[in-house]
Amino acid sequence: MIYTAAEIKQADASALHQGMPGDVLMERAASAVAARLTFPAHSSVLVICGAGNNGGDGWVVARELVQRGCDVSVYAPFGEPKSPEAGRHAAYTRRFVTIVEEPRDADYIVDALFGVGFHGPVTGTARDVITWVRAQAAPVMAIDVPSGVPSDDATGFDGHAVEAETTFSLHGYKRSAFLSQTAPYYGTVEVVEIGLPTRLNGAS
Repeated sequence: MIYTAAEIKQADASALHQGMPGDVLMERAASAVAARLTFPAHSSVLVICGAGNNGGDGWVVARELVQRGCDVSVYAPFGEPKSPEAGRHAAYTRRFVTIVEEPRDADYIVDALFGVGFHGPVTGTARDVITWVRAQAAPVMAIDVPSGVPSDDATGFDGHAVEAETTFSLHGYKRSAFLSQTAPYYGTVEVVEIGLPTRLNGAS
């Protein structure tokens, strides 16, 4: 199914209302993404984490990759996560990964900078980070939506976004994965089920 950002937020809210703790939902989503990442053991991985829940997913993915034997660094250009759930996952994960103040070369990059709530164009530090990612030869795996790409439409999109090899789209497809201006940035799209309600009012 194809979802708008509002519908994804509705599904999240419904899960929380029905008793699913936010920490558990984040763990569930990110662990499902990590299970799809088939990096060889001892690969170097840079996970770029934003300050929102997408960044929280990135922190969990980083921890999961360490447990699989990867050499993981986390770059968090906006500092600590804003949500308590993401903050708790970040605090725990810091014990196991290398925290870097600047992005560094790696065999693979995991993009967890922005999620479905992003609206372009990208400016400031975020634009600099995306410029750096675009210049790398390493394959990029995006969580949910490639950073810099709006999830619902191409309004305000100036083409400056992460170019992912694979995008792991949480719960369902996002509309911009099918628009001519934005679809190429997704690369191969893999839907990752995370246990949210599958039928919402207005979902395509």
